[in-house]
Amino acid sequence: MSTKEEHTVYFQEQQQFRQIWLWLLLIVVSALSSGTVLWIATGGVVLGEDAMSTNGLTSLAVISVTMNALILALFFTMRLTVEVSTSGLFVQFKPLHRKVRKIELKDVTLVESITYSALLEYGGYGIRKRRKATAYNVSGNQGVRIHYENGYHYLIGSSRPDALAQAINAYLAQKA
Repeated sequence: MSTKEEHTVYFQEQQQFRQIWLWLLLIVVSALSSGTVLWIATGGVVLGEDAMSTNGLTSLAVISVTMNALILALFFTMRLTVEVSTSGLFVQFKPLHRKVRKIELKDVTLVESITYSALLEYGGYGIRKRRKATAYNVSGNQGVRIHYENGYHYLIGSSRPDALAQAINAYLAQKA
């Protein structure tokens, strides 16, 4: 028999920002901001004698297009990975988190599958920290809320909240 504890994964999920409304908004804002700067840089607007040089406007246009492309690439590569195993509960919000973060499950009083409003309850999607809460959510309105004895809670958005709650409860039962 091995002295090493067997590693079993109870739940694993990866989510990305793939909402059509979000991508339409990002593309429209990027196109409008880059288009406006490009239009100005190519002489679409008469700026007067005190205007920036053509080289300065061209550089500004290149910077604007590059920044918008980087923002789009960031949203395209962002992903929330959630795993529950015999080692615990882990989250990683790439590329914002370089390392996987372990969420401690000591002093948990309740694990519940919920429907929530990301905007009203947490101020939107992403990593959201409040006075007595931290939320990790990417899309939708379903997730798992983990309550602690001290009143703090974590929210983890999930497209499979019941399976995630069951996995966390299985981990807690294994540790009991």
